[in-house]
Amino acid sequence: MILNTSEVDVSFINQCLTSLGMEGITSEADFNLRLHDITSYHMNWINERNGLEERCSKLQADSNNYLNTIDRLQGELEALKREITTVSEKERQARVKNKTLSSKLKAEEDEVRRLTLVMEHKQDHFNHELRKKERETKQHRERLSKKIMDKKPEKGWKKVQVGCS
Repeated sequence: MILNTSEVDVSFINQCLTSLGMEGITSEADFNLRLHDITSYHMNWINERNGLEERCSKLQADSNNYLNTIDRLQGELEALKREITTVSEKERQARVKNKTLSSKLKAEEDEVRRLTLVMEHKQDHFNHELRKKERETKQHRERLSKKIMDKKPEKGWKKVQVGCS
């Protein structure tokens, strides 16, 4: 049996329709209806594809923006890390300097205490020596006065009394 070309075409179209989940063509009215369905399906598919392409384009633009933002933020992060390192080093140096100055201040305070004690000791020693010399001077005056009193007054000599002034 020789098949007509239109029968082959209808058979092929029916296979395609069933693969798309549609009913096959059984009459000319079905053919027009299926042609309308296929055209609608095709238009929906084109619209869907265009929507997906737009969405893909937007997603690509968003992705590029995110990548640019990531690059910018990584640069800022590196700059902040360098700044933190610099500030940390300055802080460390300040701590070392503070510790050194603290040690020097303590040493100076210790030296001031030591010198104050030395001065107090010397002042005590000086006061002690001064009182001792004053006692000795008083004793010498008393002895001198006693010796002068013990001597008899000679002519023209008056009794001289040596006093502390």
